[in-house]
Amino acid sequence: MSAAAPDTDRFPGNTAHPAVVTEETLFAMTGYKRSGDLRTYLTEKRIPFQVGKQGRVWTTTDALNKGLGVSNTTPEIVF
Repeated sequence: MSAAAPDTDRFPGNTAHPAVVTEETLFAMTGYKRSGDLRTYLTEKRIPFQVGKQGRVWTTTDALNKGLGVSNTTPEIVF
């Protein structure tokens, strides 16, 4: 039995963009195993996502951060 190939079929040249969070990664992060359950979770958290032509869910790190209330910006320090 071989390991599943990385989900890199969305971009030309078969290389994933670093900001894209694949369905496989989302499964690992959330613990969900079914795409429908994952979609429900993302919808409830108001995290925007897309569904690729093969039916796989994906989103971006920015969308996840916004949906989960995590900021990736450094607060401005005023002197």
